[in-house]
Amino acid sequence: MHSTNPGYGSEYLLRRNLILSEGLIIAPAACCTDTLPHAAAACFVFCCLSALTVLLGACIPHRIPFAFRILSYSVIAALVYIPTAFAADYLFGAAVQSLYLPLMSVGLFLTAEHDILFCSKNLKSLLGTMVCILIGVSAVLLVMGCLREFFGMGSVWGTRLIADPPLPALLTPACGMILLACFCASAHILTRSDRKEAADDACGN
Repeated sequence: MHSTNPGYGSEYLLRRNLILSEGLIIAPAACCTDTLPHAAAACFVFCCLSALTVLLGACIPHRIPFAFRILSYSVIAALVYIPTAFAADYLFGAAVQSLYLPLMSVGLFLTAEHDILFCSKNLKSLLGTMVCILIGVSAVLLVMGCLREFFGMGSVWGTRLIADPPLPALLTPACGMILLACFCASAHILTRSDRKEAADDACGN
């Protein structure tokens, strides 16, 4: 059962973030964020692909069996990826030349998780939840891209800021995965502390 309190949407920034807590699109997040432009391209693809797939998937009647709905979401995501990839290529050029971006169209968020999150929601609730999810994922991708480009290349969005970058190895997929693991661990610690404080306050009352 989902919470209905006003702060529920903000949970998608940390506690229910698809990357930090759910472990989805880990490979694209680690491999497509070596620079800020690449991270922005990944955000564009993920947001367009997710929003269009969710909205189109919401038109599928709920009486259709679960297995067929999951198959339908996958087909929709694959079809939506085609114009999204062309648009991203037009806007970002070489920044989208990655084999990992198509993985976003087959992620659990657009298949099984889609059905769990969105099928029982009205349009207003669906849009609100979707926006919160997209903001949470985009925040992680952009922060990853900014940090890796700055410490790995000494620049931000191609603008050179320091002549001798301290951590060029941060541009590799392996180090991207390590950085992402650090983010996930930090988010887990922060959310665990928040839950502990909330439990202590409840006991005090």
